Amino acid sequence: MKLKITAGETIAGFIDTIPSEKYWSRPYLRGVHHMGRRHQRERIESCAEWAAQNYDGDFIEIGAMHGKTTLVLAKIARKYNRKVIVIDPWSTPKEAFDGDLKYLEGNEYEIFCENTKDYSDVIEVNRVSSHDPSLPEILKQRELCFAWVDGSHTSMALKNDLNLVKNCQGVIGVDDIGYRMFCDVCCHSEGYNLFEHFNEFCSQNSFQKIKLDWNAEGYIFCGYKDPLLTPDFLGSRAEELIGPIKFLSSISIVNLIYVGDLEKGPQGPLPLTGPLTARFVWLTPTNTTDTSGHIRVGGQTMPGHRLHITQDFINRLGPPESECSGEEE
Repeated sequence: MKLKITAGETIAGFIDTIPSEKYWSRPYLRGVHHMGRRHQRERIESCAEWAAQNYDGDFIEIGAMHGKTTLVLAKIARKYNRKVIVIDPWSTPKEAFDGDLKYLEGNEYEIFCENTKDYSDVIEVNRVSSHDPSLPEILKQRELCFAWVDGSHTSMALKNDLNLVKNCQGVIGVDDIGYRMFCDVCCHSEGYNLFEHFNEFCSQNSFQKIKLDWNAEGYIFCGYKDPLLTPDFLGSRAEELIGPIKFLSSISIVNLIYVGDLEKGPQGPLPLTGPLTARFVWLTPTNTTDTSGHIRVGGQTMPGHRLHITQDFINRLGPPESECSGEEE
């Protein structure tokens, strides 16, 4: 498919947010996920508008909470004469599917309605869980150009939600897929092993994807079947963008481990597979290194795992907690 508007400016915008994303918007707290989200809605807005410019169909959002992202999508929907389909039960979670959502206070739906009231003409609310048996048939009848998946963060829920929107012609954005990499809660929870399922879904459906370091979310370009790192996709900015995209697409399914040079590791050559293959690590105050380069998690040294300190590693390392502060989401 030939794009009406290439994606170079959109992807360049993603990259431009990364220096600021290293300074996450809230100081690190155990189990609180605000890293990689400072400019997230700007990226969503840019990608959703790009999708609307290139593909027919409506927007869909799974997991709306207070409606802040819904509002972003609704503004674009009105501009392009589309609708925003919202799926969220705003109710007590089912433990197996939803996980333990202790942060819910019970007034989320009322806040959503207040935040989105000026765009009720373009918003279609489905107050049901995303695993409601009626949804697959309903959505099968709808054309979709952009999907935002930010529902329950369990393996079961993400697999369900991705399959629910896989008929999307344009882009699927998936939130919170990198936390297992650096969170001292999620790295011990199978429920948050979401990046693996993101990759698996793309592989099973032959979808192209972009997941950049320091961004909490990733994007699946399901309507574009050819390679993304080409002038056909990136346009006139391809040459300047291909290198940075490769450099910033380093996340692997491992936790808190970095090796700068696989051939010259701290203890000689290192294996090409296994736990020592990640090029990116997002260190938090509880996941730091001692003077010998060993990784420490919760005060405990991880035997055999060392950081190979290189300039490349330093370029990827975030600032200390004391330098990170900002506005609430």
